[in-house]
Amino acid sequence: MKLHKLAILLIISILTFSSCHKNVENNFFITGKVQNAPKNLTVKLFLSLPTGSQLVDSTQIDEKGNFSFKTKTTGKNFYYITFSGKNDNIYILADSNTHLTITLDYQNILSSYKIQGSYENQLLQQLEQRLFRTKSKIDTLAQRFLQVKEKGLADSAKKIDSLIQLTLDEQKKYSTDFIRRHYNSLVAIAALSQVYAPGKSVFKPLDDAQLYFMVDTALGWRYPNNPQVLRLHSLVLNIKAEQKRRQAQQLRIYPGAKAPGFMVKTLDNKTISLQNTDRFFLLIFWSPFGNDGLKALNIGLQASKNPRLQILTICLSPDSAQVQQFFEKHPEFKQLPTAITTKFWNDSLIKKYQVRKLPALILISPKKQILDINPDLNQILNQLNYK
Repeated sequence: MKLHKLAILLIISILTFSSCHKNVENNFFITGKVQNAPKNLTVKLFLSLPTGSQLVDSTQIDEKGNFSFKTKTTGKNFYYITFSGKNDNIYILADSNTHLTITLDYQNILSSYKIQGSYENQLLQQLEQRLFRTKSKIDTLAQRFLQVKEKGLADSAKKIDSLIQLTLDEQKKYSTDFIRRHYNSLVAIAALSQVYAPGKSVFKPLDDAQLYFMVDTALGWRYPNNPQVLRLHSLVLNIKAEQKRRQAQQLRIYPGAKAPGFMVKTLDNKTISLQNTDRFFLLIFWSPFGNDGLKALNIGLQASKNPRLQILTICLSPDSAQVQQFFEKHPEFKQLPTAITTKFWNDSLIKKYQVRKLPALILISPKKQILDINPDLNQILNQLNYK
């Protein structure tokens, strides 16, 4: 009987301990102290989510400026703390059983606050305070810029503008180095999300894609269900889709597109490069068979009389002897620089310019942009005269 009662008491003790332990593990704790605070200062704790912020708890400081929060959490997440009468937010990372201590001066919240109890939150503090200093410096420089501009001091305004850009470059370098050191921590997401002015971010997803990719890869397996990590992954997918779209756009051959570069050797062993000319350039892709090639070469021959134009013809033929026979029959075209390819549609230049039908004429501007595809003689001459 005594053993039976002892067993029951032991089971109750285990259940009680397990319940208490679970309760502790599902909570995080924040204690704080605010110096120079007004009476009845309200402190609020918000959960920061990609879809918006959620108020978690609210309290008031006591007579000594102390406040505290005890909040349940289902995993590591970003939160921020606000203080009534101020627009400054203190961001934190909190997980179950996290205990944080925050001290600050109400008059200078962002520059004065300190966090203890978590290495990641100390990193987050460093990151936020570095950005705060950058913002303050830019605000000061921006005011000076407006002042000297109003006075008509153009040179001074230009120097201040350069200082602003230098400040932004230094901030970006700092944040980039920070991410590379801490890419496997959630604080890297905070660094990627930094904004130094409304609508102006430190990083641009397309320009700084590799940083986004690095953080996404590192955090995806560590925090697969974290809302901020999921949001980052969605952004990375959009970046990759846009990169593919732009790459496809660059590969397209159309008027206004950038002309792919090339360097080829002609039949007389001369090297012709698109990059090494400042003239208009006419590419003619042709075959020695049929009359269509003759028509294309005749357009090139007439257009070559304009000194503003450089021409290169690319002959697609399985046998160079056939090309020689063609020129013996039509010697007037020998003066046109000509290269031969026996690879037909597998030739790299054919692929670059997406030639699918012969003959094909492509007119390129001195700025290396495609002006026209399959133009006739009048259209070529009009472009040369107009431009």
